[in-house]
Amino acid sequence: MVAIFRMDKEGKLFLHKDAIKLIPEIDAVNQKELKYIILAYDYIHSPFRMKPPEERKMIAGRQVWGVDKKNIETPKVKDAIEAYVSLIYDPKRASIDVFKNKKEKIERDLRTLDLDFKTTNEYVKMIDLFSDRIEKLEEDVVREEETIKLKGDTSLSFLEKWQRNRKKFLEQNNQY
Repeated sequence: MVAIFRMDKEGKLFLHKDAIKLIPEIDAVNQKELKYIILAYDYIHSPFRMKPPEERKMIAGRQVWGVDKKNIETPKVKDAIEAYVSLIYDPKRASIDVFKNKKEKIERDLRTLDLDFKTTNEYVKMIDLFSDRIEKLEEDVVREEETIKLKGDTSLSFLEKWQRNRKKFLEQNNQY
């Protein structure tokens, strides 16, 4: 998939002009906020995409502002996040994020709580279940990316993919 943004040598971000037309909310944020959104929420092109979502947000905030900044996600940033995510939306990738968050929470509880053997065993089984599901979904995503073709063996344009992703996102969130 074509990236919605590109970055120059100095680290300045530039959004694709067609993306801006589809999501005007993104114009309301500054460069630092935009960089945070891309690093924290882009599960396709972010260098932190393999991390669980909460960890991506923390790392992105540190990378952009150099410290753990409070109140990063103001209402205008939240609107821009939702708009941005709608263009890259993929239900399977979104599910992967949910499962990674749940798995991370269970792993954290396993490390920090004093659990009896039965509960520990249940936690380990849940971790294995989430790991298997994440792996299957990741395989499905790769397979779909390799086989998404239209009749006549032509691929969707990036703009058509963004529009389709946005429609799926809005339908999923009952906004369409």
